Amino acid sequence: MGDNLYNHSEESPFSWGYDLLDITLMDPIEKLKNQNINPNFKEQKIVHLDGEEREDMKRMLEAIRSEHDKKESGYEHIKQAYLMIILTNVKRIIDKQSKIKKLDSTKKQNIISEVLAFIEENYAEKICFVDIAEKYYLTPNHFRQMFKKETGVPPVDYLNRVRVIKSLQYIQTESMSIADAAAKVGIYDANYFSRMFKKIMGYSPRYFKSIPKDNIETE
Repeated sequence: MGDNLYNHSEESPFSWGYDLLDITLMDPIEKLKNQNINPNFKEQKIVHLDGEEREDMKRMLEAIRSEHDKKESGYEHIKQAYLMIILTNVKRIIDKQSKIKKLDSTKKQNIISEVLAFIEENYAEKICFVDIAEKYYLTPNHFRQMFKKETGVPPVDYLNRVRVIKSLQYIQTESMSIADAAAKVGIYDANYFSRMFKKIMGYSPRYFKSIPKDNIETE
């Protein structure tokens, strides 16, 4: 499991926070800014490191400590050089993790797009979102959260809205009875359909059924 740069570690005398790098830290930061490399400390609070990255970071921090303790000729320059490497590596890790997040976001969007297309084509059928989640190797709860984040509503609510809108089209444009329009979208309980319709549309299906077709077409 990844570590992070800012936790205290018993393996090192250093504090794993930016205050650890207070030994001549400002000079390398200014140099990074002059090179258009922004460490972005305020926005990026946690940098997760894998095992190899963590060990590299520890070695460089221990080298800084050693130089600081020995205070041999040119030790300030060596400390600053190590700090430059550390800050640049942190920036690279942030960039890499950002790219991974973007790829993950695109993958989620593609999954939801496929599910929306499936709902549009099969809204009249029985749709099991547990099965859909399993298809994409997701838990039902994870899938529900992901769907809601992308669409603003849970999958069942989205399906119900699609069914109501489709039934309204059948009622208005094809002069279907309310029961037939409900069945056409896969709902066979008239009372349940009416309650759901009113909850979503604000009016009962009978209200829309009572509007003359000519009035609907001319409005």
